[in-house]
Amino acid sequence: MVQYRFVLYNVNATYYGDKMAVTTFRSDNEIKLEDALKEYQSNKITAWKASEEAGISLWEFLDELKIRGLSFKTSEEDLKEMLNEL
Repeated sequence: MVQYRFVLYNVNATYYGDKMAVTTFRSDNEIKLEDALKEYQSNKITAWKASEEAGISLWEFLDELKIRGLSFKTSEEDLKEMLNEL
């Protein structure tokens, strides 16, 4: 049996003769972002804190919310805090 293994774009395809097994995997950055999004959606942390935990800017985090069809939610106090941080 000849085995060929290719890793491209977060997809691992392993060929075993005439059969192929495909596995996808996520980078550490993707895992951090998904964890931050879950905490944000469950109102455990603010968007600002979620962006810090994901290792991206607030604006990138807000873009990610938009891409995923998730709503931006914040209180007036949180909004003032974010504006003061800028």
